[in-house]
Amino acid sequence: MGYTHYWDYKNPISEIAEIEKLRKAEYSRLRKRVEPKTDIWEEMAKFDKQFQTKKQLNERVEKHIKAFKAAAKDIKHLLKNLPEHSFSAGGYHSEENIVIKGGLGKGKPIVNKNKIWLNGDGEKDLDHETFAIDLFETLPFYYEDYEIEKGVSGFCKTARKPYDLVVCVSLLILKEHLGEDFDFSSDGGLEDWEQAILLYIKLFNRAINKDFLKKFAENEDELKKFISKTNLYQNTF
Repeated sequence: MGYTHYWDYKNPISEIAEIEKLRKAEYSRLRKRVEPKTDIWEEMAKFDKQFQTKKQLNERVEKHIKAFKAAAKDIKHLLKNLPEHSFSAGGYHSEENIVIKGGLGKGKPIVNKNKIWLNGDGEKDLDHETFAIDLFETLPFYYEDYEIEKGVSGFCKTARKPYDLVVCVSLLILKEHLGEDFDFSSDGGLEDWEQAILLYIKLFNRAINKDFLKKFAENEDELKKFISKTNLYQNTF
């Protein structure tokens, strides 16, 4: 499908809504059941034990909202401090300036406490697929016997255009702040991600975990060469 980045976003806000749907469906099922005769509320209490309590879920949501807000703040900082050119993803358009537009390739990008929505410059045909993450997006949940797999898979094909650099650094930012609620992978290798990794470190002075970097390396030797070449752990942190 072309040069693409992929992510899994587990949003506890949507999880609460989905659990409530399951509770209503279970309550309806119990009310219609003829045999055996049981105490509905006792059955519902057993059903609820499969999930976190409302208090626990609300605490997760509160933490998640703060994390998303912090990620948006960092992405705004990124957009204000972009290099003139992008050499990420092979540097196919390195002669072009990095210009970030809204999700449809025109207007201004949207980066706030609820939403990230951006693309490349459509006026110069430097846009491609929209990079969009929405805090309040209704996410599909998959469940069997009430075991919920939280989250949805998303992707953004950048076609190696200059805005790819912004997408890559944004993914690093989102992973940093959202933690286990967010994970991503990429068609790109270490060389494709080099500029994004170094820009992320420069702007935020945060380490890139070596185990995390392994997902971009074909083997241990490539990882060692990359670390040596970039002095990744020499003059930072």
